[in-house]
Formats: sequence, C-alpha cells, structure tokens
Amino acid sequence: MRTEAERAGVALEIERAADLTASVNRVQFELVLHNLLRNALQATPRGGTVEVRFGSNNDGVWLEVRDTGPGVTEDLRERIFEPFVTSRQGRGGTGLGLAITRDIVVAHGGTIRALANEGGGTAMRIEVPTQQERE
Repeated sequence: MRTEAERAGVALEIERAADLTASVNRVQFELVLHNLLRNALQATPRGGTVEVRFGSNNDGVWLEVRDTGPGVTEDLRERIFEPFVTSRQGRGGTGLGLAITRDIVVAHGGTIRALANEGGGTAMRIEVPTQQERE
C-alpha cells in the first residue's frame, strides 16, 4: 500500500507493534487491513496522513487505521458496516468492503468501530481476543 500512498501524495505511517499476537487467519486479516488502508487512502487528500497503530488491552489486541480525510458523519458511522452503505456517493465503490471486513472481524470474535479521529478524519478500530475460543 506504500506505492498507492505515494501516488496519492499521502504519508503512510505504520507503528511497529512488538510482542502482540492474536489468533487470526493471516490471509483474512491481510484483506481486513487492505480494505481499511484502501478506504483511508481514498478518503485522505494529497498532503494528508494515514496512520496504522497497534496496542493491547486486558482482553486482546487492537489495531487502528486513522486518516485525515473529511471524516464520516456520526449517523453514517452507525451504518457504515452494512452492505451497500458508502460515504463515497458517486465516486465509485460498492459499499461491500467494510461489510466484508466486519464479517471477518466478527468471525474471529472481534469488534470493529468507526470513530471520529481527533486530528480530523476517521479512525477504524478493530479489537480481537488474544485467543479465540473454539467450540
């Protein structure tokens, strides 16, 4: 995604996460991260920034993708993970990327939320348990 960020004139900052592990399907979570990064890069104007941050809490690990784009309205943040809902009206996109992303995260016992980014734009936060319970 660095090449795509460079073409768009957007700084891509990735915080290195040491010693954080979660029980996830690598291929599926690569798709999750790809979807979130692509959305953030498309929303961020030239000269803006997209950040990827990682951390942990008592129950698991989290990752955030933050952009400095125009942001998502509060009422749309509640619906953005529904199929065919998009903030890019008339500018491409099907509104399926975040629905698929949510389904993957939920299948791993996690949650995903859209938050307002303090610096402007949107922050997408994923939390997944350290170990997924198996039935």
